[in-house]
Amino acid sequence: MCIALTQPKGSRLTEEEIDSCWTGNPDGGGFAYALDGKVIIVKETFDLPTFTRLYNERVDAHGKDSEFIVHFRWGTQGGTADRNTHPFQVNEELAFCHNGILRMPNHATLSDTVLYNKRVLSKMPIGFQNYDAIMEMIGSSIGGGNKLCFLDKNGETYVVNEKQGHWREDGFWFSNSGYRTYKYNQ
Repeated sequence: MCIALTQPKGSRLTEEEIDSCWTGNPDGGGFAYALDGKVIIVKETFDLPTFTRLYNERVDAHGKDSEFIVHFRWGTQGGTADRNTHPFQVNEELAFCHNGILRMPNHATLSDTVLYNKRVLSKMPIGFQNYDAIMEMIGSSIGGGNKLCFLDKNGETYVVNEKQGHWREDGFWFSNSGYRTYKYNQ
């Protein structure tokens, strides 16, 4: 299953974590951050070294000023393509990524997350992420197995169904433990 995460200012994923996330979720990766009151989204569908280079360049340049949301995709619907790689723009002030499987009608070329954004999130009023009741309603409607990470134009992150994932001591929130690398005794 995909990995979605929030990354606090002044931090970064390790090379080992990126490799583990990509290896377990090989259908593309992306991230978003804020710059000058705009949400910037970067996606890489096929190449881990390119993703890692782009991620490190942007964290070096903007990671002190903005939180990030990051996503590694395990494609379940819609095929592997940039249009299905997270994060997605909700509106001019907000981006999001998703972990889970949403109950959406099957579509040959679009993922469940793309359809959910088109049919639900993009219809919400700007600033909805600032209202706990709306975020709780979204969480209830998508079910506990689904998690959403949002990033706004100010570089602030928000999580729906936060308790279904976990926080690390360093301030990262992960939708699941797939970022961990395990070393086995031989």
